Order: sequence, then C-alpha cells, then structure tokens
Amino acid sequence: SVIDGRFEVMEKLGEGGMGAIYKARQLSMERLVALKILLRNRRGDPISVERFRHEAYLASRLRHPNAVVIYDFGQSGDGLLYIAMELLTGQNLKDRLRAAGALSVVKAVRIIRQNLRPISQAHRMGLIHRDLKPANVMVGPDGTVKVLDFGLAKALEGGASGSGSQP
Repeated sequence: SVIDGRFEVMEKLGEGGMGAIYKARQLSMERLVALKILLRNRRGDPISVERFRHEAYLASRLRHPNAVVIYDFGQSGDGLLYIAMELLTGQNLKDRLRAAGALSVVKAVRIIRQNLRPISQAHRMGLIHRDLKPANVMVGPDGTVKVLDFGLAKALEGGASGSGSQP
C-alpha cells in the first residue's frame, strides 16, 4: 500500500508499544526508509498522538552520526500519523545480547562510547532521552551504533531549539 501518496510500504520490520515500523520506499526521493506508524488503537488517544508528534519534532532536531536521522513527519488524510527515518541495517542491542551473550570489554566500551555521543549532544541541546535501553540502540554490521526512539524524550525549558554541535 501507499501511505499519504508518498511512501510505498514494502514489509513490516517490527512493532512496539506506540508504533509499527515498516520498510518503505519514499517515492519522491526514490530511497528506502523506515516508516514508523502510530498504532491504530493509539490514534484516538490525544496523549499518544501528542507523544508521537513530540518524538518526531525532538528527534529531528538532533543531528549526530550516532542518532537515527529523521527525514519527515506527516499525517495522511485518513488520520494515519507517520515518521519517516533512516533505514538501518543490523540488530538492536537487546537482540544482539540475547543471541550472542555478553560482549567483550572492548566491544562494550565501543558501543557505550558511541551511545553517549548523541546523548551528550542532546543534553547540550536541553533534550533528555528518558528511554535509553538496549532495544533502542541499533548496532550495524560494521559496529556503528545508532540511538533510536525519542518517544519519551523531554525538552528542558529553553532546550531543543537548535542542532547543537557535534563532538
């Protein structure tokens, strides 16, 4: 199916408490994206809708190589809310730990350091993630880490107005 005349859905990648993630093709840009769609049972809940919009807004302000890139946010004519973001390859840290067991100290430190860089930038912008956990950390095949899911993020007063500087 095509969402909002802009995104051709290809396959479902996963589902969380707020939304489902799909692999999609952004028609105007001819690029593959991850499309997060607010779950149908959450669309009538004003708190869920606001939290979803809030995630798109705050996450789009953070521009760091170790944070997922937000390309677009929108609402279709029938009320479907979506966030289009960078399509990542790899495995979230929770699944990776479950499959492979404990990491070596060197690998653990490498992952933690990459995790802290965008979080540090977010803090300088006045943005607190509030849901940093292994399921919200993607580890690519080359070991590159990306922080995901700013759904519970909070902007401190006066924060998240700019992109901050990259370390």
